[in-house]
Amino acid sequence: MIGAMLYVLPCGILSAVFKEKLGPAWIKIHLPMQMLGSGAVLCGLVVIISCLSQADRDPDFETSTAFGIHTVLGFIAIVFVAVQVAGGLLRARKPSGGEPAHWTRSAFELIHRSVGHVAIVIGILAVLSGIEHAYDLSLIASKTPYQLAAFVAIGFYALALALALVIKFVLVPVDKPEGPL
Repeated sequence: MIGAMLYVLPCGILSAVFKEKLGPAWIKIHLPMQMLGSGAVLCGLVVIISCLSQADRDPDFETSTAFGIHTVLGFIAIVFVAVQVAGGLLRARKPSGGEPAHWTRSAFELIHRSVGHVAIVIGILAVLSGIEHAYDLSLIASKTPYQLAAFVAIGFYALALALALVIKFVLVPVDKPEGPL
C-alpha cells in the first residue's frame, strides 16, 4: 500500500494534471497507473483482513493497537480509491466533436479530480501514521528510511502540482507575430 499511495496513484493523477502537455498519451499512462495502484490497495486490504482474522485467534493480540488513527485513515483512503474506480467505470460519456459537455460529465470531472487528490492526501497521512504505528509496535527498527521515502514522494507530488499550477495560471502563451519581423 505504501508504494501505491506514495508513488503509483500520484503518478497516475499527475498524468491527468499534465494531460494538456501529454496529449492523448495521458490516458495511456493514467489508466494503467490507477489500475495498478488500485490493485495494490486491494491486495493490501486482503492482507490486512487476513492478519486481523489471524490476530483474533492470538491471545497476545491487543485490539487497541489495531484500531487507531492509522486504521481510520487507511480505511477512508481505501473507500476513496474504491469511489474513484467506481466513478471511472460509471462516468458520463465524453462529448464528441464540437458538442458541449453535458453537466453530468463536467460534474464527474470535478468530483473525480477532487476525490482523487483528497484520496492521495489521506493515503499519505495513513502511510505516515502507519510508519509511526509500526515503529511503536517495534515492527521496524527505525522510522527514518520510511519517512525519507515518504517525504521524497510527497515533495515530488507537491512540486509537480505547483508546476502544473504555474503552467496553467502564471505562464501565459505568447502570441507569435504574424508576417515578417
